[in-house]
Amino acid sequence: MLRFSKIVLLFCALMAACATVHADEEPWRLSIDRDQVRVWKRAEAGSPIVSFRAETTIHTSLTSLLALFYDLDAAPRWLDHTRRVVALQRDDVKHSYVMLIETEMPWPLKNRDAVIVGHWWQDPASRVVYMRGQAAPRGSYPENPDFQRYYDLRNDWTFVPLADGNVRVIMEGHADPAGNMPAWAVNLLIQESPFATLQNMRNVVVEERYQKAHVQDVNVVQQDAVADLAEAP
Repeated sequence: MLRFSKIVLLFCALMAACATVHADEEPWRLSIDRDQVRVWKRAEAGSPIVSFRAETTIHTSLTSLLALFYDLDAAPRWLDHTRRVVALQRDDVKHSYVMLIETEMPWPLKNRDAVIVGHWWQDPASRVVYMRGQAAPRGSYPENPDFQRYYDLRNDWTFVPLADGNVRVIMEGHADPAGNMPAWAVNLLIQESPFATLQNMRNVVVEERYQKAHVQDVNVVQQDAVADLAEAP
């Protein structure tokens, strides 16, 4: 059983390619569709950096997925390019958190970090679990000079329970890498980092310690599919 005191939403700092149109002028565009993972991207309103959406379906449970998120020590095993994740604050009753995540960048780029403020909740009817987070405002937490801090960042996770013991996992977000980020690095990460993260999740969450974990305040669905609540774009 994993301690609820370790609750924290993990987020991999994911990059995006430059764009010049707004999100409401361009639909999601599929960029990767292989090995049971799909990744889309689209323009973000008011930003030259595109947003991403990635999804997969895993034969697992809501509690197993949340237990994986709670296990901070396991973060580098499945969150692509993640060095470490540290819980700074939490509220177990409200399911809210503040966490620091450090992200490795390819040489010669400077590593990034972010302080993420967020919370999670579960819809009582559909049992869908939603996790929402965004970067803490500038000046809220001291910066580490060894890292480039993200301030324009949001991340969403959605776990949709399906029939036959499956869960649709959806990750969606936007992150401006700041600093001197070359286009080749941005393009590479928006294509591959969400894909790698979901592939890693598929491999790690099936481990016995997550499959047998208990998570407080999470209700499960008894074989009633709710797939229509989160269809792919």
